[in-house]
Amino acid sequence: MKNFYLVLIIFMIVCLLVIPITAVGERPQDALESLPSSAPADVSDIQSGESMAETDFIVYLTEEDKTAELSAQEYLFGVIACEIPPDYPDEAIKAQAVAAYTSACYQKKRQRGNPSEELKGADLSDNPSTHQGYITKEQAKEKWGEKYEEHAARITALIESVKNKALVYEGGIINAAYYAISSGKTESAAAVWGTEVPYLQPVESVGDLLAPGYLTTVSYTLDEFKEKAAALDITLEGEDPAAFLSDPERSESGMVVSYTLGGQTVTGQQMRSAYSLRSANFDLAYVEDAFTFTVRGYGHDVGMSQFGAKTMAEQGSSYEDILKWYYIGCEIEDYDVNAE
Repeated sequence: MKNFYLVLIIFMIVCLLVIPITAVGERPQDALESLPSSAPADVSDIQSGESMAETDFIVYLTEEDKTAELSAQEYLFGVIACEIPPDYPDEAIKAQAVAAYTSACYQKKRQRGNPSEELKGADLSDNPSTHQGYITKEQAKEKWGEKYEEHAARITALIESVKNKALVYEGGIINAAYYAISSGKTESAAAVWGTEVPYLQPVESVGDLLAPGYLTTVSYTLDEFKEKAAALDITLEGEDPAAFLSDPERSESGMVVSYTLGGQTVTGQQMRSAYSLRSANFDLAYVEDAFTFTVRGYGHDVGMSQFGAKTMAEQGSSYEDILKWYYIGCEIEDYDVNAE
């Protein structure tokens, strides 16, 4: 009998020791099964409250020759930080966020339908001449310095307030073109790119006349001017330099559509590129041994003027008002870039 009680006591002691060890050392099976299959090895990462953002856009970073996978919010922050001053009014920044998101969705859809090898698998690049400007948060910190936290908090909140908002025309995502400063009236897509687009038509943007840098001048010596013309396959000959020039053909909004230089006709956009002009809305004169361009606005002048949006916001317009003014006949709707 004594042996029986001795065995019983030993058994109870073993149970008391083993049960606590099992409870602390093992995770219940249902808890294990509730973890995602991609759960990190360090469980503390799960408990930190951080979650990985969904990839909405793959951006090709041209200078670094690599791609970055970004959520829409991350991407829009980088676009706004690159494209416009952080002290622009709230409604102007919201308008920019919607236009930038729309443009990115449009580019992604086009890239998926007809991939460009130059993008190396990305949806779009950070090259503003072909897509949209974009900078990283680190670059934004360098750009804004001490005011980074203040600007970042405000811009992040404004982007969040228009999350997934995009411009559509007759149910389809649009090419939401924009630029810095208009010439006072925007251009049609047909005048600039040769393709008629119903929502990219001329509208008044008189606030741009007050923009710093609205009017700029660029001058070249005779030799410099001839050298630039040679890049257009134009040879300028003759004793009278003023005779090289002509009266240009202009669009409804004043942009130079075509220009006859030295007897050869080129487009205003070609002149802009060859002579490094801020826009194709210019006058050209030969005065005091120099060819001088007087240039109005900054950019291609199609779609939304960023400074025009700023002026409208300062006068009380909402972001919806601004966008519907510059993009004729368009509506603002919720749009999931990953839905298609």
